[in-house]
Amino acid sequence: MTGRGGRHGAHYDGRPMASDETARAGAEAATEATAPGAGLEATGERLIPEAYAGSVVLAEHLARYRFAARLARGRDVLDAACGEGYGSAMLAAAGASTVVGIDIDAATVAHARATHGVDVRQGDVSRLPFDDVTFGLVVSFETIEHVAEPERALDEFRRVLAPGGLLVVSTPNADEYLEDNPYHEHELTMAQFAQALDARFPHVEMR
Repeated sequence: MTGRGGRHGAHYDGRPMASDETARAGAEAATEATAPGAGLEATGERLIPEAYAGSVVLAEHLARYRFAARLARGRDVLDAACGEGYGSAMLAAAGASTVVGIDIDAATVAHARATHGVDVRQGDVSRLPFDDVTFGLVVSFETIEHVAEPERALDEFRRVLAPGGLLVVSTPNADEYLEDNPYHEHELTMAQFAQALDARFPHVEMR
């Protein structure tokens, strides 16, 4: 997937997408998910829906999750670096068999559980606390630029994917992303991102 501001993403395996009904379910969940919850400080490290209400940034994030929601039905889903939890709620509403979110920040995990009623656990995407081949779908949006070793996070996503599973991931494109975000440790170019993915996955689709 490619969005405004130089973001780029990829989708693996090329399985058929779910029905439009599934996508609508995700969109309806997104509307509910943007309602204010207990409140988290909007520092710029993660998206807080009520702080970005009506913005293009929020629309981009919701569009990514709507795309993933079309692939979620009947799958065990990991939302890696789920943040505030609105995306995990969308994936659950789209018909996923199970959805587990993970975020490194304890306060964010507590907020996601309380606000959206989702199963969110504290953990690091570079050391996922899950067994091998656990999930049919791994979703991780705007995550790997925040970690010291993006390739290690990709290795972990691959490890927890079941055979035939899908990874849907996005990250800013260093060639086009013009914002200075102090929370970004590494920003990859399109070529670097593609190279990292091709080294780990047999089927890669960039958008």
